Amino acid sequence: MYTTVIDMYKLLLTICILLLIVFVFYKLYMGIWFFQEGLTQKDLEEKMETEKQERIQSVEGPEMSIMVPKIMGIHIQDNQQYSENMYRDKSTFIDQYPNASYLVQTIPKEEIDNISKEQEVEFNKAVQLTLPMETSRFSSYMIIRPTKDNRFPKFFTLDITNFPAENKKDYVLWGDSSEVQSSPNNNVITPYNVKSHPHPTDLMQVDEGSIYIGKHEMGRKILHIYTLGTIFDNKYANIGNVDTVDDKISIQCSSGHIIDSIMVYFGVPSEI
Repeated sequence: MYTTVIDMYKLLLTICILLLIVFVFYKLYMGIWFFQEGLTQKDLEEKMETEKQERIQSVEGPEMSIMVPKIMGIHIQDNQQYSENMYRDKSTFIDQYPNASYLVQTIPKEEIDNISKEQEVEFNKAVQLTLPMETSRFSSYMIIRPTKDNRFPKFFTLDITNFPAENKKDYVLWGDSSEVQSSPNNNVITPYNVKSHPHPTDLMQVDEGSIYIGKHEMGRKILHIYTLGTIFDNKYANIGNVDTVDDKISIQCSSGHIIDSIMVYFGVPSEI
């Protein structure tokens, strides 16, 4: 009898431990725990709202979004000639997708319905686009997604270049702007964690397993760029890095084959 009780106790203890492990992995998969300073989602939202109100009170300028055409350089390129882990015949990305191109748009954070018109960028071709960019004291987004039947290379670099002499504004990532004291890590947005990110609640919607911004389908996985530094996937594996050189933001990704689109979060622009 005593042995039976002990066995039952051990069984219950094992079940509890397994349930705890499942719960922890579920939380990690959902991307709800931000391991930047140990902030919970609620703490992060409160912190961001406090910083926003402090910024609005301290920064001079109109209390509305003002999007003005600015010149921005965009360049999407493959990081290596052959992606052997992806293409067994060792053909290049452009062999697989000879017409690869991407659509670029910008969105003011304070007026998310005011999405700019799509502008197309060819793969591996550096171009200068005239895009509406925020000029007031608010943040904004840039979204990039492949055209129909195309995708990103497994190993790719996205360069976004500002031209301060012409634009008279400095555009940096949200996490590196002066009004932000701390930022979450760069990560991946999925339908399962879309509401756990500190953006307007109606910015992204999920329909039939895919994420939409307005009427534009962003796919199931959005590469989410906040700040300089490492990019993590939903299992916290390192899948890339974000650097800046002079006026260029360089986003390098080593898992582009699983990414459907990119969202870059800019901070408040500053005067040059």
